[in-house]
Amino acid sequence: MKLHKKSLLAIIALIGISALLIWAFLRGRKELAMEQVEKATASLDASRREYERLKPLHENNRNISDKTFQAAEAAWRSNEADAHAAQEALHTINAAVRQRWGSVVARWLVEKSPVFNRLRQQQDVLIQTTLPPDTHLASAPQTAMVQTADSKLVSAKLVSLSPHTAPRIQGMGFFYVASIQPGLLPGMNVIVYLQTGPRYQGVVVPDPAVVWWQGKAWVYVQKGTGQFVRREISTETPVKDGWFVLKGTTASDRIVVKGLQLLMSEESRSQIQVGD
Repeated sequence: MKLHKKSLLAIIALIGISALLIWAFLRGRKELAMEQVEKATASLDASRREYERLKPLHENNRNISDKTFQAAEAAWRSNEADAHAAQEALHTINAAVRQRWGSVVARWLVEKSPVFNRLRQQQDVLIQTTLPPDTHLASAPQTAMVQTADSKLVSAKLVSLSPHTAPRIQGMGFFYVASIQPGLLPGMNVIVYLQTGPRYQGVVVPDPAVVWWQGKAWVYVQKGTGQFVRREISTETPVKDGWFVLKGTTASDRIVVKGLQLLMSEESRSQIQVGD
């Protein structure tokens, strides 16, 4: 199979409970601001209609007093100012959400989307991935692999470009979303792998086929009936449930996935017999 050989390593911040509380607070403020807009608009419409009703009466031989007409105009102007202020407050909240989380996440918040509900219920987690300051990508990969605290790899989907960077790293960032895992919890700092660079032909070796010995990773390849050869492989490029390997094995090799310890024991025994 073909896979990107090189991956960018970036420290990522998992946006967790505190961020969701901020979202909930902003959403509450937004709903309150929308209510204020609706009330101010309704009052403005009523006062405008009243002003427009009284204006011709006032102009027609002053069938109403100046005081009554001036009070109606004042009410209309006041409600107009209130409506404008309410709209400005709503625009300010919308701008704050966009500046902090980006347009996509802001839309989730505004529309109360199922994606936002999954984040709020901690079924998914929003991940801010920050690249090293000297690394630039024309566009973000649509998927990323996140390494959990227990060294498992979890797939994450691209959300959007982050409108701001992490203060300590100062690199460009992206938002990804992934399902929450035991080793992928809000508030954690973990490593994310973004596929980039040229593509190379290689083989994915599953985790159960790898045996660790003397600080190196090995696999056993069957060469014939009852014959097995141990080969060292590189673990430079992890993938989900395994490792992407360029050298040491091919797609046609029959790699052992069970009984590795038994093979190692037999190999050690044969070496001892030869030594004796």
